[in-house]
Amino acid sequence: MNNQMNVDGQENPSPASQTDNQTHVNYQERKNELHAKIMKVTMTIREQHPELTKYLDEMQDTIPDERNPEVVLMDLKKYHDSLCDILAKYEVEHPGPSA
Repeated sequence: MNNQMNVDGQENPSPASQTDNQTHVNYQERKNELHAKIMKVTMTIREQHPELTKYLDEMQDTIPDERNPEVVLMDLKKYHDSLCDILAKYEVEHPGPSA
């Protein structure tokens, strides 16, 4: 095995293993961040513009499974961006009452 021992006599993970773990952590962090952003925009739409929820139902089918992490992140980003675009366009076309 390519692992080295640390001062406690335990094996240190190989650099490749550490890189894989860091990549997985970065992927999970980014995925969680995108999910949180999607949830925030979704809640804004549901609470402030329920007439747009029909677009949420249509768009959720476009999120793929996790066989390819890079594609998942890219698709989550596209989904988030499309939600933001729909919301922004709607708010421009349907401005609320002035305060």
